[in-house]
Amino acid sequence: MAAVVTVLVVCVFVACGADPALAQWEREASAYKGWKTNRLEVRGLDEKMASTLKAGLALSEKPAFYVNLLEEDISRTTLFLARRGYPYASVNAAFEPDHAGRKLKAILIIDRGPPVVVGSVSFEGMPEDLEAEARSGIAVESGAVFADENATDTVEALRALLQDSGYARAQVSLNIDATDSVTVNVGFTVDASEVNYFRRVVVDADQADLLGLTEKVTSIKRGERYRPKKIRDAQTNLRRLDLYRRIRIETREVGGDSLDVGVDVAMRDPRTLKGGVSYWNDEGFRLSAGWRHRNIFKRGRGLDLGATASMLLQRADVSAWWPALIGPRTSESILFRLERQNEEAYEQVEAGIELSSAYYFTLDNNVRSALSVSNVEVNRKTDDPLEEEVEVGLLTEFSVRANQSETDDTFNPRSGLSSWTGIKWAPSWAISDNHYVLWEGSVSSYLPIIRAGVLAMRLNLGFGTPTGTSEVILPSKRFFSGGSNSMRGFSRRKLGPKDEAGAPLGGEAKVEGSLEVRRALFWEVWGTLFMDVGQVWYRVGEVKLRELEVAVGPGVWLMTPIGPLRFDVGYRLTHRDKIEPRWAYHIAIGPAY
Repeated sequence: MAAVVTVLVVCVFVACGADPALAQWEREASAYKGWKTNRLEVRGLDEKMASTLKAGLALSEKPAFYVNLLEEDISRTTLFLARRGYPYASVNAAFEPDHAGRKLKAILIIDRGPPVVVGSVSFEGMPEDLEAEARSGIAVESGAVFADENATDTVEALRALLQDSGYARAQVSLNIDATDSVTVNVGFTVDASEVNYFRRVVVDADQADLLGLTEKVTSIKRGERYRPKKIRDAQTNLRRLDLYRRIRIETREVGGDSLDVGVDVAMRDPRTLKGGVSYWNDEGFRLSAGWRHRNIFKRGRGLDLGATASMLLQRADVSAWWPALIGPRTSESILFRLERQNEEAYEQVEAGIELSSAYYFTLDNNVRSALSVSNVEVNRKTDDPLEEEVEVGLLTEFSVRANQSETDDTFNPRSGLSSWTGIKWAPSWAISDNHYVLWEGSVSSYLPIIRAGVLAMRLNLGFGTPTGTSEVILPSKRFFSGGSNSMRGFSRRKLGPKDEAGAPLGGEAKVEGSLEVRRALFWEVWGTLFMDVGQVWYRVGEVKLRELEVAVGPGVWLMTPIGPLRFDVGYRLTHRDKIEPRWAYHIAIGPAY
């Protein structure tokens, strides 16, 4: 790296000193001192390179014009080109003034000159079993224009390849040999040393009862070949425990080919007390309270007490968990729940217990399986004859859900993909009085677009069917649509089957799709434009895509530390449901998806 920079700096000074037009543009530029720079144009480069260059120039920010700013931008441009293989480039300036408005268009005119080309690429000291892979993955190629960035990227890629193969002490140096003024030979010298192996994990923790758990969760075994990924995975696994406010992991030399892994952790306050008042126009006010102790039973085993109350839902639960009971990436839990749902078409009271186990591939990618047993009571509020067939009493349910997320931000994603899918099964055995199979899945994609915008897309599907002796699925297990996080052309649960009084009944099939453009407007305010489609059918056999409802509308977000405070207005382009109004208004916290 040092050799590259030295060669380029020499070239830069030569190039800068060879510019005969400097005095001419400097004399002209002084006449525009203090004018507003309304545009910066770069000529002589392709569109992609020009755009990259302009992003790092001061005049692209449209400041008041001063000669020193232009001189700094010319120096940056010369260095930019030298690092990309054009050390003999010359940069001149021109201007298009607007005398009436005292505004100025500044133009950088670039003559790239002859490029420096890579003659040969060589390796020295690379282990034989890695040389083929090393050559296939390098960014420096014979005959290509030499670029400082490609050379340094190759050094890092070779070092990563060696370390991923167990060479913890590997070093890679870069050698540049100029054969003439426009050709260089590039060499990479490798000092791989020897393959390293983990010996033991040494934990320094505040509490002795956490030593064994911490060591187990790192998932590093004695005699295992060193790999940086093992260290990164150990860091992730420890973060998932939610026990520590500080986690530091490092390798320690112990002689020979062995390395110890030092883990230094400091425990956070294990107790958390929380409470809140929130408002959604879909649900009204909601009160919540909770208390958590992350290590009340020692060895990371914790307890959580929670309660929620609104007009539609009242719930109290107690849960306890045991991390790494089965494996270093698992967490097992038991939950006791008492819940009352008070909907337009039904009131349901459920008391039960749930056993679950989760496996974490990463913090955001996991699979959770559960077995729940509960007693269910349903009070019908509708005269719909089909609702008389609901079987209540003992409910036993097996469920599996997989979550995946590769987004860049949890509260306001701007790129990436997230998805989840789950299946629930209440078997037609004596252990359950209501029987069904349900599947639901959702995928959301986020793409950055021009002018700091985001294109967000979502598809959500759900299908279910009663099984065994059951005629219909329990009301609380059916699919509903409509609301601030659903199809925004309807109020909460108002899309789909209803009784004669307009109370939503839910259904066995659901289709929802959304397309939304999001963009920052000013300060912490964002604006959105969305299109939602959706429908719910009482029976799977009734699904007809031509019955989808379509809604469009704008939204305004106020970004807060807990996510966006959102106001959306939806207008239905279709009007298949003659009961519900065509306009719907939503106030919520968090993105729609």
